[in-house]
Amino acid sequence: MFVGIDIGTGSLKAVLGFRNSTHTITNEYNPAMYMGSVHNTEFFTESVFIFLKKISAFSDESGERIEGIGLCGHGPSPVLVDRKGKYITDIITWQDNTALDEALILKNNIPGFSKDGTSCEAKLYKLFRDRIELFEEGIKVLYPKDYIISLLTNRRIIDHSTAGTLAFFNKQTGLFNTFGTGIPTYIFPEVIKSWETAGTTNTAFSRKAGLNDNIPVIAGGIDAWCEALGAGAVDKGMLVDGSGTSTCITCCMETENSGLVHVIPERALTIETMSATGASVDWIKDLLNITISEISELKYLKPVPVIYLPYLEGERSPVWDERASASFTGLNSGTSRKDLVLSVLQGISFGTRQCIELAGGETSDCKTGIRAVGGGAKNHALLQLKADITGYSYSVMKEADAAPLGAMILASFGCGTGSLAELVEKWVKTEFEIIPDKTYMEIWDELFYVYSSHYNSMKEANHNLFEIRNRLIK
Repeated sequence: MFVGIDIGTGSLKAVLGFRNSTHTITNEYNPAMYMGSVHNTEFFTESVFIFLKKISAFSDESGERIEGIGLCGHGPSPVLVDRKGKYITDIITWQDNTALDEALILKNNIPGFSKDGTSCEAKLYKLFRDRIELFEEGIKVLYPKDYIISLLTNRRIIDHSTAGTLAFFNKQTGLFNTFGTGIPTYIFPEVIKSWETAGTTNTAFSRKAGLNDNIPVIAGGIDAWCEALGAGAVDKGMLVDGSGTSTCITCCMETENSGLVHVIPERALTIETMSATGASVDWIKDLLNITISEISELKYLKPVPVIYLPYLEGERSPVWDERASASFTGLNSGTSRKDLVLSVLQGISFGTRQCIELAGGETSDCKTGIRAVGGGAKNHALLQLKADITGYSYSVMKEADAAPLGAMILASFGCGTGSLAELVEKWVKTEFEIIPDKTYMEIWDELFYVYSSHYNSMKEANHNLFEIRNRLIK
């Protein structure tokens, strides 16, 4: 069997691929690991170790030999390790936004740089400025999944698709440049292709976890990239909606059409990410004391003339603004609890429509519908509204955990068991399809126009409130 592991922010997931089926294993992290937007690396390592033991035990009990392992994971979430592979910092997760000052400096130093304090570049620069003594010869910066690869194989790498997201990396030359920041380029690990073998299991860590020696470990990629593969997005124009706490809208493109390298050969991606989609559903659920099942089973989904901006944690797409705030507009004495819930689902769907257009959904290539994966794919009311508002059909994939599935397919492909087309046909299946209801299409378009212009009209007020909120917290 082949194993795909997703190193998530809140849990670990694995998809095990057999000849004609798959099996999923999930584990929550050790609660002691959480330190706000920083993960304690010791507890993270312990959680992964326990998870690997669970996988190896399943292999022993089932008699299915592990033939290859692929990994994917969250980012931008750097951790520094020494020349022996031992971590020397905690993991600064993608949620951390404390490097705002460094992001501003980088915007002045790096042509075209527009990211904020959540970026790996800004985090790394802040770490360098705060703790320069750590940046000695032999130190490497890794993402969580690459840290685990180093523990399994004793090789420190970064896959090409992940390196390609960094402004410090030149995809044409394959070299790193830190643009006068002083960050030494020797901290960046070796770059290899996502489907290449990073090494084989042969360490004390892998053996203690119950893994046999000489299992190939494939480089993999960032979770959203592998999620696109796990949803079957391997051909030009295929769209994926991967929704959990956040949402990634991904479009598979030919290489020359995008700056983002896919985890598979000769393909690229455009990706637009909304920060707090599932988080918005959870928030309104808790606020109104309603269950997820009740929300998912809502019927008679008519338009509600209430605009909800789903910017609970700032936003990345369609606007990159860490000071953006969520808001309701259009409330009156007749607004009901159901209206509030529907307005939240509408707002997420309107934002999804914006992201689809940005990702390439307005081109003639992207007319094959949208593949839905992630926890959000279980919310039928939300999926129906997304279909109605975007005008696209939504195909719900049988394996909702598409990121580890994609990592597993990469492992199989990297080990030479078949072409990508054959492996996707073998393991990627559609559960059912949701067709757009066009009854209210004109009204959806009107509301979408109001929604699309609403951020700019609220921007100054939201920024002022953001500053006041920060002062009150301090």
